[in-house]
Amino acid sequence: MNPRPVLPLTAAAGLVSVLLAAVSPVSGQNRPGGADSAAIVRTALDYIEGFYTGDTTRMGRAIHPELAKRIVYPPREPGGKQTLDHMGAAKLLANTQAMATRQVPADRP
Repeated sequence: MNPRPVLPLTAAAGLVSVLLAAVSPVSGQNRPGGADSAAIVRTALDYIEGFYTGDTTRMGRAIHPELAKRIVYPPREPGGKQTLDHMGAAKLLANTQAMATRQVPADRP
C-alpha cells in the first residue's frame, strides 16, 4: 500500500489562504463578494477539517459526487517507476471515515 501524504491541521489556515488567493484576481472588479468568499472558506474548511476529524458529512459537502483525484507517488526503490493513484468520492469518504478511528499519539497535534 502506498503511504498517504498528510497535511497537519496547522496548515489548514495556510491552505485556505492559498485557495482564496487562487480565486481572487489582482483587480478588485472580479473578486468574490462576501457570500462567495464565505462559501469558498466554508468548503475548504469542510474538506480539511472534515477529513482530519473523520466527519463524512462535512467532506461530502465539500466534494463533487464524480470527484477524480490523482496523486503521483515517487518510486518505492531507487531506479523504480513512479506510480499514479486515483480516488473517487466514495474512496475519499471511506478514507475520511477511517480517520475518525485513527489513534493520534499524544505528542502530535
